[in-house]
Amino acid sequence: HILYESFCKPMTATLETASTEVAPTLPSSDGHIQVRTYQPSDLPQVKSLFVDGMKINDAPESYIQKSLESDLSAIEETYFVGRGTFLVMERTDEGKIVGMVGLQDLDTTKKEGEEKNELNENMCELRRMSIHSSERRQGRGKQLIEAFVAHAQQKGYTGIKLSTGGWMEAAIRFYVATGFRDKGRITYKDYPGPGGKPLTIAHLDMIF
Repeated sequence: HILYESFCKPMTATLETASTEVAPTLPSSDGHIQVRTYQPSDLPQVKSLFVDGMKINDAPESYIQKSLESDLSAIEETYFVGRGTFLVMERTDEGKIVGMVGLQDLDTTKKEGEEKNELNENMCELRRMSIHSSERRQGRGKQLIEAFVAHAQQKGYTGIKLSTGGWMEAAIRFYVATGFRDKGRITYKDYPGPGGKPLTIAHLDMIF
């Protein structure tokens, strides 16, 4: 059963030294927006940004808590493995994290003894994308996606996969507008979603 595997995957790879690669500064009207590699000191702001974004989107409290206790408590061990990374968008004049996104190498999430999934070969996964409410509708999401795609292409990936809540229609429209393909929804009747309805997960991808 794949429920939540795209959101709260177990750590299955050996920790490597975190990359010191810095993403390029992105253009902005005020010149104070920069995308860079996550640092451990960013963790409190990253968690806060995640919680705020999920609450705005009516995510189940159980999912929020499980996420905080899994990969968001082990960002270096989860994302800085293989060719993966975790990027943050910082408003440098305030020292404030206003965006984040994780790139997880799907090759490193294969469990021991599990057969190789050819559908995941040379693909990465976009996870935990969020933009602070104060920075939305200013092109920040598009900027962060562009930085993510540039990193994925530089590292030799042939495509990106992502999963998100099926009820998050605005997020799905955003991803489609930035070049992702909507692959449809899967409903899990045994798991509660917003409003007590069955949980629905949307799957999208982008092939380079």
